[in-house]
Amino acid sequence: MDFNIFLQICSPNQEEVHHATETIMKAAENPSFIQVLFQLLQSQESQSNPTLEKMIHLTILQLIRTHWTSHIEPENETIYWNPHQQNEIADHLLNLLLSLDPSKRDNIIECFRYIMIISFPMNIEMAEKVVNLFDANAASLENVVSILQIFTFWSKACANYSISNTPPEISQKVEEIALAMINRLSTFSLQTQSFALLRFAAKSLKNFTKKLSGPLLCENFDKILSLLVNSLVVNDKSNRELHLLKRSTLNLFIGLCSTFFPLTNEEHSQDNSSQIRLNYGLHFKQDIAPCLLQSLIQCISFERDSYILSSIMYLFYQFLFYKVGNGSFLTTEFVTNIIIPIARLSPEDVNESVINPLQFLAFNFSYETSPGIRTTRSTTASLIGVILKEERFIDDLYDYLLAPTVNQIDFEGRIFLMTKFVMATMTNMGPMITGDVVDALAEQTKHVDKLPPFLSTSLLMFMSSVLPFLDPELGCRLASDCIIGSDHQIVICAASKLLRASIIECDQRVDLPIPSIIPKLLNLASIVKYKYLTMAVEALIQMGGSAIYPFVKDTISGLFELANQSLAEGVSKDCSSTLYSIFEIINAIPDDAPILVELSELILPACIQMFHQYPDNHSFNDIFLLISVFNTKIDNVTETMINTYIQTLQIIRKDDVLLQNSMDSISFLMCPIIANQGFKGNSQLIAATVDILMHFIQVCMKDEDKDGLAYTILIVATLIQSIGDSGLAFIPHICQALNGVDDKSATCLFSACVFAFSSALMANSEKAFPMIPGNVIEFILPRINENTLQTYKELKMGFYFLLRATQSGIAAAYPAAVNILRPLCERKIENNMKMEEKMQTANELMQKQIEAEFPPLVIPFNLPSDTVDEYNLFGQITQSSGLFQQLSPVQQQIVREIFQ
Repeated sequence: MDFNIFLQICSPNQEEVHHATETIMKAAENPSFIQVLFQLLQSQESQSNPTLEKMIHLTILQLIRTHWTSHIEPENETIYWNPHQQNEIADHLLNLLLSLDPSKRDNIIECFRYIMIISFPMNIEMAEKVVNLFDANAASLENVVSILQIFTFWSKACANYSISNTPPEISQKVEEIALAMINRLSTFSLQTQSFALLRFAAKSLKNFTKKLSGPLLCENFDKILSLLVNSLVVNDKSNRELHLLKRSTLNLFIGLCSTFFPLTNEEHSQDNSSQIRLNYGLHFKQDIAPCLLQSLIQCISFERDSYILSSIMYLFYQFLFYKVGNGSFLTTEFVTNIIIPIARLSPEDVNESVINPLQFLAFNFSYETSPGIRTTRSTTASLIGVILKEERFIDDLYDYLLAPTVNQIDFEGRIFLMTKFVMATMTNMGPMITGDVVDALAEQTKHVDKLPPFLSTSLLMFMSSVLPFLDPELGCRLASDCIIGSDHQIVICAASKLLRASIIECDQRVDLPIPSIIPKLLNLASIVKYKYLTMAVEALIQMGGSAIYPFVKDTISGLFELANQSLAEGVSKDCSSTLYSIFEIINAIPDDAPILVELSELILPACIQMFHQYPDNHSFNDIFLLISVFNTKIDNVTETMINTYIQTLQIIRKDDVLLQNSMDSISFLMCPIIANQGFKGNSQLIAATVDILMHFIQVCMKDEDKDGLAYTILIVATLIQSIGDSGLAFIPHICQALNGVDDKSATCLFSACVFAFSSALMANSEKAFPMIPGNVIEFILPRINENTLQTYKELKMGFYFLLRATQSGIAAAYPAAVNILRPLCERKIENNMKMEEKMQTANELMQKQIEAEFPPLVIPFNLPSDTVDEYNLFGQITQSSGLFQQLSPVQQQIVREIFQ
């Protein structure tokens, strides 16, 4: 192959780049192409031209990345390289690696990331070769570092693979190789030239301890840990390898502490591996953790790197959270000299607040942390949170954080930690902070024109944690003033969070300049994707009442533009959030308010256009929900609503995946139209609906997830209630759907089928009941209870089914109806509660949902069945059938209590 082909890849001429890429891709179709590349690397041209050599290395890397396999795939699958060829290639790469100058090894080392991880655990022999190479190259520091890098990839494969599922002989061999390398790593000493070696040693130990137990029994394991602990107190800021070593060491100890600190003396295990880990965990806490803690205390006094500081603070957090050690490091000096300074913003952070406000907010105003996501601020906040679990620290910490300061950076750091203080000490009575302090800080917060944006932002975040609970009206006014008075993005974002939280907690309407606030929030929302901007707009509209209706149209138009912009940028999550905000705003408008029709003329065609313009969007559920809110709230169906309904059915008909993923939302959209009084007389709508329902049934019957079928049957039930006898033709399809009820994924399908059968009985009981097979009735009767039919609407239809069955001569249905009479009454009371009453019992209702075996059938729209008086029908049957006397005394008492 012509050498120039590889050089053309770097050409500024795109035609040459394209030609070179196509030529190499064509050559790569032959598995032996890699051998050609190895030969090219031996040529004088390659060895004398670093660019050419690098491009060949990159081509080899691309071949490895694309074609290396584990050979666990089915035998009939096409294999690019067989296992023997892969072993030869790996050997060749090892020899090539060690022959290269260290500055040229990166791409070849990267090849081994794929070789060692993808082939695991079938690459035992390769791992043994690497261990043996360690011995053969002990005199060359550069070679040992490269070998350790490769071995670190293999250790990562150990951490990611389920070792327990491998044959015993393989898992034993893995343990032996890990021990062999640990014994070699223990020969290192804490010298400058060993820093790079120790870094990879720390990475390997971290990986091994995730799954393997053998290394924990090795004496040299603790010896290496001791070296790594001591490396933390070496103070040499100019040594990059030491800096990287400390990072890897801290990550190792975070992993070890997360694994072994939770283990206690009370835990026992019959499994030998688990017992080894338990024993080592107790030893780690008793003998190693104290030494680690002392090194952490010592090194934090001189470290300045943010990653290292956040890791150290997270380790302090672990010591306190798991109560390891006596917490003696928690002194006044530690709070004032360590915690508060580390919580301060850096000059880079302050600059970020202007350049990238959203990233600034995300990185610097997170008050929780985790092993994988840490910043110095979040780890410091988490540490404050765990300190405050000890009540003896509350008063002192309160005083330390509120100590006077004239430095704005220091003041901001204290406010940030004070926000966490408030969150951590929040009680049912509100935040633990005096009104004088809040008033003083609120007064400062007002001056957004005089304070630096980062400080205003921090003060507003603090206010979001206190004012909604102490004085939400002040929170509304303060947020409003800051939004109007500032042009800084982070300040407006933070104020929007305070505004939304305060509005939610307000008991009465606050007079705010809403027409001035909303445009500013929407304008920023088109630039910065911060959820509280649109959520604040939603809250403002809801608070504004009818007086704000003239402004609602422009607001919703602005929000819809944001949703379209999000889809154009490929951010469906932001689009969904914005569409839901629009839904919440419209849903807050009273039913049949004139503005609803005006809004529907604007939004419904825009929703259809959104489907056509972005057919692959992932916000379809929210689009359906938005369409459904108009169908639910407008009683007199308009031509635009009908056209939207038909066009939506046409869109759904073309996309079965859309159908299967959105059947609940589709039912919310269709049922209100079907249940509308004007539907029965519209033959076009009925024909379109019957046609699409038959398609739904066909598709959903095949789907493994039965929820889609359940909501299809709910639409069928609504159709039967609307068109009466004409809908009884669907009864055989309902019976067919019932066959899937015993499937584990059926969830609310039984409820939907009962709902549909009861709808048919409401339409024409005499005609419908004989159409339901006897075996279906026998299947349904014993299963009707408050667990299978969870909500009032569901249980009512089950109750109705039992009553009609009783009238049809099935005497056992009557006592079954009595058995659900009491829970039916309870569900009806819950259903008729006003919103305020529901909020008071929200915890109880949520607990019922948590304990339920599956979610209920959601029916957020009115149906003709809602007007049926089930109690009156029960009374008629009770008086005329004589079945009451056949009830047990307990059942008779239930009936008397309810109907007295």
